[in-house]
Amino acid sequence: ADALERLAQPQAFPELKQWLNGPLSANRRRYRPLDWYLHQLRRHEAQLNPPSLGYVHGDCHSRNLMLSRDLTTCRFVDIETLTSAEDYVVDYGLLLEDVALYQSLPYGGERGRMEWDEIQTTRPTNARQTLDNFIAYPPFPRSEAVLAFQTELIGGLRTYAEGLGDEGWQRRLWLAIARGLLLLASRQLTSHTIEPQRRSRGPRYVNDTKLVQVAYAEALRLLRELTEHLSVRKAIPLPALPFPGEHRAPAAATPAPVAALINALGASLGDRAERRAVAERPYLTDYVTRSGQRLIVRVHTQAAAPVLYLAARPEQLIDPQHLAAPLLADDAPVAAPGLGSRVALAAAAQAMPALLDLVAQAQQLADLAG
Repeated sequence: ADALERLAQPQAFPELKQWLNGPLSANRRRYRPLDWYLHQLRRHEAQLNPPSLGYVHGDCHSRNLMLSRDLTTCRFVDIETLTSAEDYVVDYGLLLEDVALYQSLPYGGERGRMEWDEIQTTRPTNARQTLDNFIAYPPFPRSEAVLAFQTELIGGLRTYAEGLGDEGWQRRLWLAIARGLLLLASRQLTSHTIEPQRRSRGPRYVNDTKLVQVAYAEALRLLRELTEHLSVRKAIPLPALPFPGEHRAPAAATPAPVAALINALGASLGDRAERRAVAERPYLTDYVTRSGQRLIVRVHTQAAAPVLYLAARPEQLIDPQHLAAPLLADDAPVAAPGLGSRVALAAAAQAMPALLDLVAQAQQLADLAG
């Protein structure tokens, strides 16, 4: 926050000042000021602390990686930023931010990038073109290859984190990307002195002001997704990719009883299972076994008809309250292979111990099958 205040000084980027102090409309979504999100994150500090610190490059963008001709070896260059006391997800965050966003912004006449006039920073109704708390731009990334790259990179990161028993890696990745975006904005200054100046020397290949504004808006988007994920009231899973190539519609808040169930599931299953978001389906939450990665439970959180799906058929379960029922034809679009029964949560809101017992039975059956 202090760095952004310097960034918004009169000789730097004063256009950002009112964005810092007020709400922002970005791609038809309304965002609170940055300080509000930072305050929410402080309340969840324990969930954002890395389990350990180690070596990172510190400036891990695509120009600092060299690949061998046969693509079997990668080497780092420009290692003056190397540190031995940092969270390992920082390098992943910088690389994802660089490949998905920075490589999509205009730069001279390079092909495959967006145009500066595609980034609008005043509302169409603002005829006087005065400063406006508004921005609209195409979604990032611009390339299907970058979507595939994110999927592969995050898959490798997930495997590494699971080997460490690191459950909070995705939360910290979102935070690291947001931090990288804000640092990208601050690098458009010649210095970080008391009176920072815009860069003015050399050929102008970029629109510094719009670069700073886009970086800030994308950072707010990620921080909003993170705070909604950490919120006990909303309990919205983090998306599968930080840059999905589309402007995601707002995820519906999870109904309070369902949010309570999700929190109870995490406490009940403990380190035996891992909670996962379902790609492109923010209303679904999965729990899989850590040992065999077998699906145990899927929670359908939509407010109209929340459902708990179990990896067991009703006849396999000890269910004195008869909560578990066979799958319906309407369940086919969301019931993944291996799921064999459903519990309508609206009818079982007061049966939390019985629900958790059914989940524990499904987890035991999954372990036996694995």
